[in-house]
Amino acid sequence: MEVIYKEAPLKKKIEDLGIGDYAIITEQDYCPEQREMTFRPEHFALLVITSGEMHLRFNQIRHQIAANSLFIISPNHLYEFEYVSEDFRFYAISFTHKFLNSNGLLFSSAQSFDFFTPVSNPHFPLNQEQFHPVVESIEHLRSKIKSASSSVFYKQMANSSFLALMYEVASICAAHIQVKEIKINRKEDITRNFMKMLTLHFRQQRSVQYYADQLHVTPRHLSEVVKEVMGMTAGELIDKAVISEARNLLADSSKTVAMVSDELCFSDQSFFGKYFKKHVGVSPSEFRNNFGEHKQPTY
Repeated sequence: MEVIYKEAPLKKKIEDLGIGDYAIITEQDYCPEQREMTFRPEHFALLVITSGEMHLRFNQIRHQIAANSLFIISPNHLYEFEYVSEDFRFYAISFTHKFLNSNGLLFSSAQSFDFFTPVSNPHFPLNQEQFHPVVESIEHLRSKIKSASSSVFYKQMANSSFLALMYEVASICAAHIQVKEIKINRKEDITRNFMKMLTLHFRQQRSVQYYADQLHVTPRHLSEVVKEVMGMTAGELIDKAVISEARNLLADSSKTVAMVSDELCFSDQSFFGKYFKKHVGVSPSEFRNNFGEHKQPTY
């Protein structure tokens, strides 16, 4: 196991964690130019907010995250950070799912996924009895990492502290999720399953019929249910997911428009261009040319 501590900016640490198992990040590692960004992480992260406020979009829902709260960052989901206050302070623990499974956490893969990637709501306000122990556990983990030069067993001690923190967070998440599960109804269950599927398949599948078939409902019923719960139809959410990812990919100058079209499984670049312009108002090339000036066109 390799522990990483304060070696790179926030976005790089979350997205490029492949050289180690987990990382501790604070606002000192957070670059000012990253106050507004869109990214799709490859690994999990726990954000514990100690002061200030952050606004972000996840699963097409806008979250306002204040102090004394926990937010779960999940791999392969798109996040749009819209606002970060000047007094924003946080701890972030970024880690791999493989690391959890290989170190004896008493969850099956499905259970750990539910704990650490709650699709319906990844935001957990913490009371004082929850907040202070979590912060103390993070500080304890940091102290073990810093003891690298003074103990031959620092990796084992850091590993143990990390797992203890994960159990503590899982307990908090489980309590929140259990309460919500009691209250969830059939329409919310259909919507939650649709959003899970959309996250996994939106690149390949843009048809409401596909998702309806998988959920054993009619396309009309799916759209009506999702509209009631989310405020947008299934088709609108599919389009929004595709366009959000397209904008994110187009922001990468190393990818050609044709490459973006291929990654999103469009039949050809022309069809992708028409689809993009219909929803954004400009062509992919125009979006890319204006990206540096306008950042994120309204959609």
